[in-house]
Parts: sequence; C-alpha cells; structure tokens
Amino acid sequence: MSAKRYKSSVPLVGSDFVILGIHTNEPPYKLSWCLNDTFIWNFVCEKVPFEVNLPDKKTSMHAEYHYSGSDLNPRLWLLQNQGTEVRLVNQKPVPDYFLILENEYAEFRNWEEMIRSVNGVEHAYTYPEKIAAKMHWVFNLKHLIKD
Repeated sequence: MSAKRYKSSVPLVGSDFVILGIHTNEPPYKLSWCLNDTFIWNFVCEKVPFEVNLPDKKTSMHAEYHYSGSDLNPRLWLLQNQGTEVRLVNQKPVPDYFLILENEYAEFRNWEEMIRSVNGVEHAYTYPEKIAAKMHWVFNLKHLIKD
C-alpha cells in the first residue's frame, strides 16, 4: 500500500517520542546523508520547512527531514534547531539538530552511542523526558499515515 504525506489526525503525546540532541558543524543535507549511509535510512527533505510562529507576526523556518520508508516502520525526523529567526531550544547545551524517534523504535538500541559514531557528529544525547515533554512543537512534525 502506498503512503501519502499528511498531517496526522492521531493525537500524540510527549511520551510517544525520544528526542536526541546532536552537535555537528555539518549542514542539514550532509547530516541526513551521513545518517542514511550509516543506518540505511531514507531521510527526505520536506518541501516546506518546519514553521514556528513567533510574536510580531514573524515565522522561523527550520530544515526538516523525515524517514521515507514503509508505513509499518516507526516515524523518524531530523530537525535543525537554528531556524531563519530563532532556535527551537535555547537552553544549554544547545544542539544543532534533533533526531526525533518514535518510542517503539528508540527502545531497541543505544541510539546515543550509535549516533556519535556517525561521520561528522561531535556529540549526541537523549533529552530527559521532563524536558522533551515541554517541546510542544514536536506535535507539528509531518509524518506518514496510510491512505
């Protein structure tokens, strides 16, 4: 069955995801390529960047990549922290990217260690659940649902 890109109508909660912070000097396309190469993933750049609405009618645009695979696989996103106007997270340590994994995928491996082994990645760590639960912008990520 093919899949189309839609915003999900399925309610999600913060505990459905694990959020990893990634520190690297690589541009988004290069980091996604390195992740694809290392893990045999298929990250695809969203045509429309991830938007965060700010006061004063400003919008910050952030590079967003999603895992493009089978509908049966858990969802994955790679999201750039620094946008055109602001960072999504400003508290230290300030990551360059977020790798957001659905819980059912995250629990099988030690992702921190595996991500650190990726070419160009300087550091990777899991955000504590209390902090990750406050990252409400996660609910605006685009993802696959069956058509």
